[in-house]
Amino acid sequence: DDFGGNPASPRPADAGALTSDGSFEPVSVEDETPAADTSAAAVPPPPPASQQQQPPQRVNLQSRSATAAMQNTEINAYHAVMFIVVASIFLFTLFFFNMYKVVRVLYGLGGSVAMTQIIFYPLYNLLSSKYLGEGLSNKLQSNAFGNLPGCRGEHFKWMDIVCYTTGYTLGLAWIIVGFMHVQPMNNAYYWLLQDVMGVCFCILILGLIQINSIMVATIFLSLVFIYDIFYVFISPYIFGSSVMVEVATGGVNGIDPTFCEKYPTDSRCRGSMAPLPMLLAMPWFNDFRGGFSMLGLGDIILPGLLISFAARYDAARALVRKCSQTSSIRSGENAVDAETNMEGEANGSSGSKARYHYHLGRVSKALFHGYFGPLMIAYGIGLMVAYIAVYTTKRGQPALLYLVPACLGTILFLGWRRRELSELWSGPKVMMKANRMVCLADRIPAASAATAREASGNLAETTNMV
Repeated sequence: DDFGGNPASPRPADAGALTSDGSFEPVSVEDETPAADTSAAAVPPPPPASQQQQPPQRVNLQSRSATAAMQNTEINAYHAVMFIVVASIFLFTLFFFNMYKVVRVLYGLGGSVAMTQIIFYPLYNLLSSKYLGEGLSNKLQSNAFGNLPGCRGEHFKWMDIVCYTTGYTLGLAWIIVGFMHVQPMNNAYYWLLQDVMGVCFCILILGLIQINSIMVATIFLSLVFIYDIFYVFISPYIFGSSVMVEVATGGVNGIDPTFCEKYPTDSRCRGSMAPLPMLLAMPWFNDFRGGFSMLGLGDIILPGLLISFAARYDAARALVRKCSQTSSIRSGENAVDAETNMEGEANGSSGSKARYHYHLGRVSKALFHGYFGPLMIAYGIGLMVAYIAVYTTKRGQPALLYLVPACLGTILFLGWRRRELSELWSGPKVMMKANRMVCLADRIPAASAATAREASGNLAETTNMV
């Protein structure tokens, strides 16, 4: 579609005046003199180039520029293989070298940035707009300083200073607590903030990286499935102990745990019994052994890539379907959105029974009609089975051993059952179509602004002529 209207008609070289009989009489600009009483007003000169009407710009819906952002963060098979290689190098580095203190410091600093972006920016913006006055709120959004050495062109707002100060204060305090205690997991501040930072990391990564086809998801999750099994069950026969379990529990930090139990005040024991911080941990309450349950961030992020793909696919289908129904309604067809009718019935009825059936229908639709709901159920079942295996075998279990078959098997089965597996495997076209629709919607405000400027210019010109 074209936005911006038709091109303006060419203007005459000389200005002119509209006479009383309706004719247009050319008048030279140089010879024009002001008159006290006249029935015609001089037409102003053409507006500057910035205010003149621009030619209409055609929006190409078939262009792939609409999906540029999605393509920049898309994972392909090469990325999957490189992830396994880099993860193996990192795992062996932690297994053979005592670098836990470095990892803890880097995790604390990175977690400070993640909390700032996910928690403190939205929280402080909400609080400032709701409880602070307009003047103070605008002051927080103003520039504090900029153009520092090495940061030319970068300006920092007061809101940035407040948010980052809060995030780094909490992160540095977490690092200090980790180095002061032999077992920091006994400190509630330590494990709570570690879990908060871990959740923020998961949200950031899932927002930046995505999978756009089941083929890539199958390759990626199959590789991490083999990776987890090898480093948990096969590595003890090669290296004498499970590489994954030793690294995750902090058992290769070079300090004998019994020595630290006897001499907890020794400087070498500070933070030595803490697990690797790149996981969610929950201590066992009222347990004299001081144990804790843990779930690695990879066990959340890697299946989460598949679950986020399912959520985006469901949302894309809903968007395209609603836009198609809206187009049908505008063209005069009798297409009615059933969900809208149900919502109107629930809002119009005073009885609780109608609202109950409406909300029950929405929950049923979210859980069983798409892909996101079934995958969330499958993830929960797989995680429950993993914890049951840990309890029954009395040893650590790779969570991906149960999560990958549960999630990947669910979406493959549902796609085959619904005759959509081929589309999911190669990359759903409906997702590209929905993304182009969103890109077009983003361009509409700019086109509306150009049309408003054109209408304003035409109105000013008409007023002067009349």
